[in-house]
Amino acid sequence: MENSKSLFSLIASLLASTVVIKVLNFAKEIEISYFYGTSYIADRYNLVMIAPNISLNTIGPALGMILVSYYSLNKKKIIIRQNEVIFLGIILIFLLGLSVVTQPLDRGANIWSVVLSYLISLLFLVQVLLVYYFHCFRRFDIGSKSSIIQIVLSIILILLSYWYMSYIILVLALLISLLAQIVYLISKIIHHNLFIVFQLRKGFSFDFYHSFFSIVLGYGLIEILISIQKIFANYFEYEGLISAINYAYKIMNLPISIFLFAVLSVMFPEITKLRGKDKINKMYEDLVSGIFLIMFPCAIVFFYYSSFITSFLFERGNFDEQSIFLTSFQLKYFAFLLPMLAVYSAQLRILYVLKVWRRIYLSALMIISLTVIFNLVSLKIQSLALYSLSLSVAYFFSIFIFLDKNLRTIYKKALSISFISSIPMVLILYFAEKFAESNLIHIFLLAISLTIYLVIQYFLGNKALKILMKKVLK
Repeated sequence: MENSKSLFSLIASLLASTVVIKVLNFAKEIEISYFYGTSYIADRYNLVMIAPNISLNTIGPALGMILVSYYSLNKKKIIIRQNEVIFLGIILIFLLGLSVVTQPLDRGANIWSVVLSYLISLLFLVQVLLVYYFHCFRRFDIGSKSSIIQIVLSIILILLSYWYMSYIILVLALLISLLAQIVYLISKIIHHNLFIVFQLRKGFSFDFYHSFFSIVLGYGLIEILISIQKIFANYFEYEGLISAINYAYKIMNLPISIFLFAVLSVMFPEITKLRGKDKINKMYEDLVSGIFLIMFPCAIVFFYYSSFITSFLFERGNFDEQSIFLTSFQLKYFAFLLPMLAVYSAQLRILYVLKVWRRIYLSALMIISLTVIFNLVSLKIQSLALYSLSLSVAYFFSIFIFLDKNLRTIYKKALSISFISSIPMVLILYFAEKFAESNLIHIFLLAISLTIYLVIQYFLGNKALKILMKKVLK
């Protein structure tokens, strides 16, 4: 009981700090959109950031989660094999190659673009590993504070765009702020004496590679797919589409990065300690019911209010009507992706603990293949709608085909409850979009629809909502 309270407290604390970080991050995105909109400069910056984003959201978390799982097995000592050190060297070479191939010459790239892309990739890798290092000690607060320092400093430096507009300003702001964050994290390790002994041993184990690639192809898969979308966006006849994808993805990912990041960061070390499939299935059931409870209404709101949300967040400075159209169009279709992406992220943790590597690899390869196929078809017929919907369709098929039988049963039950609960909300917001003219009426109808949604969820037996209600009443 005490452990449950401790977990709930940690999740609440991390959730609060994550909200602050995401608000600051969005302030940074709004600042960038104010100065650069969906211009050529913004597109070029987003191309430079493809390799760093892979490092930040794919490779870094994979290595970080392995670090946490190693530490949970052997407190104060982590055994590293020689082949794992060699693999780290291969990762550094891979990031260099990725920095080269993602800088197309026809978009104005040069050697400096490659150097800057690679340098940021390395700094992101160090930053993520340091943050996960503190996760081993459950010191989530230190990682959160360091991120706040990094974002605030970056926001201040981007203000230089007022005098000189260039993607170099954006890159330098990120470099300087990342260095400041890394120095802060290292100083905290020394100050709190949070040292882990790393022991190098000979030998070879496939577990490390299974762990790494399963996380990369699961947890970090969305970043790979967004990078693929940005590369294909080069070949559509819409200037600024790359930047629009970036802005829309940042909006769509907000509920995941705030709610799901906080919950899974705290729960993952606990999941790794679970023994027995029944206990793991029970935790998965609680996770999925909570995910659908939050993500379904978020997706519905994103779909119906994509233009309003985009205008409210970004319509200022150089973010013009064309920018609003492209970004809101992407956001509307990303809304279908939101619930599936959140469930897939939770599903990955369970499959990772169960070591069902084959399912992870095949599902990821299916998603990547379907995304590329849909993109090629949409490019051939120049269909922006099909292009924008490709990720949602790919995730949908993969989740149903490759889920474990027991997990699929849990998934279908939670999905059915949320689907039924969402019907009144969809209908109310549909009529609001068609007939309501006043913003106050829209807000009132949205509040009514959310209330009905939660009431239906409760009476249909959503486990996460009932657990939350008990916590609140206590």
